[in-house]
Amino acid sequence: FRQLNLDSQFFTGKPPVYLVWQNSLSPAQRLTFERSLVQAGAGSVQLVNSLVAAWIGLKKQKLVSSQALLLNIGAQTTLFGLVQDGQLICDYFVPQGIELIKKQIQALVREKYSLAISLTTADKVLTELVEISPTSSASKALVIRGKRLETGLPDTEKILNDEFKKVATSYLQLLLESWQLFLEKLPSSIQRELANLEIIIFGGGSQLVGLDIYLSKKLSLSVKVAADPQDIVWQGLNYYVKNKIHS
Repeated sequence: FRQLNLDSQFFTGKPPVYLVWQNSLSPAQRLTFERSLVQAGAGSVQLVNSLVAAWIGLKKQKLVSSQALLLNIGAQTTLFGLVQDGQLICDYFVPQGIELIKKQIQALVREKYSLAISLTTADKVLTELVEISPTSSASKALVIRGKRLETGLPDTEKILNDEFKKVATSYLQLLLESWQLFLEKLPSSIQRELANLEIIIFGGGSQLVGLDIYLSKKLSLSVKVAADPQDIVWQGLNYYVKNKIHS
């Protein structure tokens, strides 16, 4: 668990523990977490949904109103959600994230260059070469290091962005299909107001250059990336915890 920067003087006796969770966890798994933490010395355990924590952080920054459509893209998970006044109204969980794109990059480099690269290198390719909605036709190059398949020895290769235009296709299709399934779960009153709402992206998927532009065109909605997208959940949780302690 990530530590919050809270002064120990806030606590008396056993400290409370706040656990950020996604709906991918079953009730039994959440109960196991709670019991384990209590046995380890926690005074109390409170679960805070990741979408709600993000909403709190965004609300504090005055980036959302009372209700918000949120899209949390992680390495291995994707989560759509509607939060209203700090309450999770509905969500839709997908057990796939941007690691899917990284694996596509690994496969492409392996096939085209006979070079095996790590997920870390694939992440570098993703952030530096892949653009979901290209803003320029200029060619970009990147030198990567991996292991040559024929020899098993370390080697380098120069790759171009043009070669990676379609690596995100599968994940983007998954996003659009998941959005439609999420829409089916929205209350009818929200569906009627959809055009007035904005989708805010946070999590590791914020590194997908042009994703906000792509989704805005495909969904006919306003889409933007959160400020501090990879830390907004922890900022919201920190604010939530400090207010709970002082209240």
